[in-house]
Amino acid sequence: MRAPPCLATARLRLRPRRREDIDAILQMDLDPEVHRYSKMLPSTPLKNPDPATLRETIRSQIKSCSPRDFWVVEWKNQPGLLGLVGLNRNPKGFGKEANVLEFRFVRTAWGQGIASEAAQAILDHGFRVLMWPTIVAFSHTENWRSRRVLEKIGMKQDQIAVIEQRSLLSAPQSPAPARVSNLLNIKCSTGIRYLVYRLERRTDRGGPPTASSAQPDLLR
Repeated sequence: MRAPPCLATARLRLRPRRREDIDAILQMDLDPEVHRYSKMLPSTPLKNPDPATLRETIRSQIKSCSPRDFWVVEWKNQPGLLGLVGLNRNPKGFGKEANVLEFRFVRTAWGQGIASEAAQAILDHGFRVLMWPTIVAFSHTENWRSRRVLEKIGMKQDQIAVIEQRSLLSAPQSPAPARVSNLLNIKCSTGIRYLVYRLERRTDRGGPPTASSAQPDLLR
């Protein structure tokens, strides 16, 4: 599987993950504050994560380029992992519309506008290069930092989803795949509430993407 192209913003460089990034990613993912609200991520550590197991998971993801469109974020003129940002296209069981924006950053990178700058670059790539019609993102209801990033890049809350306490992005296709219609519908009986943010690409005259105007509702 081909690695994603390098991207650049005013301050940042976004490049494919490499094997030499494993230690830095491991250190970030072992920080409980980084994953305080990120129970949906496939590499989220458990309560007492095993570093060796987590290292192997990260290594396998880098080797297989999974998710395919995932980037290391670093300063343009200074190497060193600030975080990860990317797109997970069509997670199993969640339908063709579920192109999901994800990001997480080391604590020292918080509060500097890095997340919104990198996420905006990914949105632009998804809409203008990959030509995806829709991109969604999930944020825990209490994760105000993540919500602020998503709102800053123009995404709007579309729904509230109740999601089982398992990895959304590695969810099995059976026995009950999620229903997808004109809105992203996630069928769960129990779980954690997440806000679903959504942005759609405008097709008129190649204009910029616009946020959905749909009203939030509760999915179960």
